[in-house]
Amino acid sequence: MSASTIVEDLITYLELEKAAGRDTVYLSPQVRREFFADFSPSSRTAAARSGHSAEGEKTIRSGDGGKSAPRSESVSGNGVQDRAKEQLAEAPTAVTSPVQPRIATPSIPASSASLDWPVLEESVLGCHGCGLHRTRAKPLFEQGGRHAELMLIGDSPPGHEVAAMLARMVAAMRFKPEEVYLTNIVKCQTPGGRWPDQSEVQACVAYLHRQIELVRPRAIVLLGAMAMECLLGQKSITRWRGRWQRCHDIPTMAVYHPRFMMKHRQAKAEAWQDLQCVMRFCGRQTNA
Repeated sequence: MSASTIVEDLITYLELEKAAGRDTVYLSPQVRREFFADFSPSSRTAAARSGHSAEGEKTIRSGDGGKSAPRSESVSGNGVQDRAKEQLAEAPTAVTSPVQPRIATPSIPASSASLDWPVLEESVLGCHGCGLHRTRAKPLFEQGGRHAELMLIGDSPPGHEVAAMLARMVAAMRFKPEEVYLTNIVKCQTPGGRWPDQSEVQACVAYLHRQIELVRPRAIVLLGAMAMECLLGQKSITRWRGRWQRCHDIPTMAVYHPRFMMKHRQAKAEAWQDLQCVMRFCGRQTNA
């Protein structure tokens, strides 16, 4: 087992524990030995010699019976479009109401599916669909331009540090603020920045689907595990990030959430690789 696989399994394990509401996880001595046995100096040297470093791996386990899910590679020109087309051809059909274990997303009510921009925004600003309306200052309906080429979707309105990092990400991708549309599954900030719960997602997700339909961007970037699970039905961000899929028949890629990137330098580097793939898909020049 390679060191990178151990890291992926460990992160997946911690993600599942956090999703179950356990913020503190105890790893027994036996589990620690199993997770970290390959991190001895000799193992790292052998991995480097064989070329199987975490940065060099091009495939990830997809949970489909042992097959590999191709990760977007650093190519340019027509190769980017061809690679994206290959992945999209293998992607699930267009997603509007995915069914997955942790967050049961309802079908879009007719009252939301037919709303235009003014009525949709007014509905969100006056929404009392869950308990978050009692503590919110004001829902964050959207940021950016409604005719944007790129749409970013997170789980809930970010704090100041995450918002600043998102702004830097957009600038690094060579998009102007008005060329990107940013929204979230849940429109109100959660207490302490926690993940939204199922009732909060159910109250808000129909608005998000309508926003996607109205914007119709060229590409969508899903920020973090919750957005990916809600809209694509995939569970492990470490296994599915960086791969083109479809949401509302729009090319969609999941990346690590900025909160996770701020804590893990390697995740930030991997996310930048994924975002460069999005840049090339949208015709933006990169330095790679």
